[in-house]
Amino acid sequence: MIQEERKAQESGNAMLLKSHKFKTISSDRYSSQLDNEDVSDSFVAFSQRTLMTHPPTIYEELIQKYEGDIRNHIRIEQQMKLHSDSVINKLEDKEKEYDRMIANLKEHERRFKKEASHFKIEAKIFKEENEALKKALEKKIEKILNVERDLKEANKNISVLEKEVLKAQHTINHEPTPNKVFHH
Repeated sequence: MIQEERKAQESGNAMLLKSHKFKTISSDRYSSQLDNEDVSDSFVAFSQRTLMTHPPTIYEELIQKYEGDIRNHIRIEQQMKLHSDSVINKLEDKEKEYDRMIANLKEHERRFKKEASHFKIEAKIFKEENEALKKALEKKIEKILNVERDLKEANKNISVLEKEVLKAQHTINHEPTPNKVFHH
């Protein structure tokens, strides 16, 4: 009987599930009997009752295989969940780091703008001071040039006066005065 069930299962005969009990249609005789009678009212032989209360081993193997597949699927799903959580945590960390870097960059930019503004003001002050010093220096140079020019003129005048004084001394020394004679 079990061999017939296996042959029927292998040949592709259908399975009929009634009242949570497994039955296999293995021949036309059982098929017509199931179609005509209610299962709970009909007489069922012991071998048939065993089939109804204990599923065949092939079903048990399929159930075990599916249970294994389900466990494997659950394990993979849990691994994927852990991996997903890990990736999400890394992403959140990178986003926080990015936000910190952006805030840091904005702070540096603000500080650099403030310093640039300060440097522009200082540069303007230095430029104004430089222009004032340039003008003062030009005035001093002009005064120095005027003084040098005046000094040269004074030196020429002194030179001319010294020559005149020397000439005058020379004439005084070489021409005697009528009343007095001076000796040196």
